[in-house]
Amino acid sequence: MGTQLNPRRVLCLSERFPPDIGGVARSAERTVWQLNRLGHRCDVFTWTRGLPPGQLESTVASRGDTQWTVHRLG
Repeated sequence: MGTQLNPRRVLCLSERFPPDIGGVARSAERTVWQLNRLGHRCDVFTWTRGLPPGQLESTVASRGDTQWTVHRLG
């Protein structure tokens, strides 16, 4: 049986995150998903060219029964 961690609030910084394509985006999503499954609350911060410079957009994303907040900065 695994050890139980104390739930934490985690900020993940990633150059790419889904729906961006590529290995970095997929790996970052898997990491956040696993942290959520362990009971941690995750926020993801990533850059995007889809927004004007300096604009911040926050959305809630999910996979299965876990969810996290994604903050995208243009």
